[in-house]
Amino acid sequence: MQEELKKALREVLKRKDIRNYELADSMHTTATNVSNWLSDTRPIPDHVLLELPTVINDFWFGVQWSCLLFKIDLITDNPYSRQALAQQVRANNEELDRKALEAKAEGIRSKQRSSWTDEDIEFMKKYHKEKQEEIQAEIESFAIDEQEVMA
Repeated sequence: MQEELKKALREVLKRKDIRNYELADSMHTTATNVSNWLSDTRPIPDHVLLELPTVINDFWFGVQWSCLLFKIDLITDNPYSRQALAQQVRANNEELDRKALEAKAEGIRSKQRSSWTDEDIEFMKKYHKEKQEEIQAEIESFAIDEQEVMA
């Protein structure tokens, strides 16, 4: 665990361009101590481990830190898992995809219908089918939620 945490710490310090002495000042220790922690000369003390996410203030480091230190997986490769962060990432990706499709559909709609290509027509058919399925899924989800509330 310490080795993985140290690796994550080295990466975030490099990414955020934080020098050892700057971290040392924030942690109320010496730059030598920080160097020793990062070079595997000494383990990172527990009190320092607990302060790192606050001092570093980096979202992804916080995710890695909680996964490594407490074995709490905040994100997973499975976007359909019940983990809140995985669901948020999936929802954000779906929203970006939806906006891209809507922009393309709007571009096609802005053309004269007679100038639509076969590809445009095929896209619009799929687009409308997907929109209908999405609306139907939302209706069904709402109905299930309503049934659970009434039960």
